[in-house]
Amino acid sequence: MMKKEMYITGTIMKNRLAGAKEKLPSDKTMKNTGRGTSSELSTEDGKMCLVKWYDNKPVLMMSVVHGTEPEDTCQHWDKKLKQYVTVSPPSIVREYNLKMGGVDLIDRMISYYRMSARTKKWTMQMLMHFTDLALANSWLL
Repeated sequence: MMKKEMYITGTIMKNRLAGAKEKLPSDKTMKNTGRGTSSELSTEDGKMCLVKWYDNKPVLMMSVVHGTEPEDTCQHWDKKLKQYVTVSPPSIVREYNLKMGGVDLIDRMISYYRMSARTKKWTMQMLMHFTDLALANSWLL
């Protein structure tokens, strides 16, 4: 991806990390530290960054562009305190949320109004999915 100058940022599942999981703090440690804590791990050449951030649950993100700095502040609702609390998300989370808003909205709309025909043929499933996608996109535009 770097050779083709494709700068990517995204979430990653923790079972895909191999040995990097042991270098990051545990979920329990981050929960005890509090909301908004983050930990960063990068490759030796500094081209890829892995960030673990704890808000209500731990989130793992990988990027070739962003890291934890500069941290920002935002307001999140706390169910226990029943008020807004100030949380500091890392830069990677802020940039991911800015860019992925439309994709998440389309996925949500497709899940609400999905075509209900059942079939085991993958070609028909793909055709129905792309029809759903086109309809949801046309509704937003």
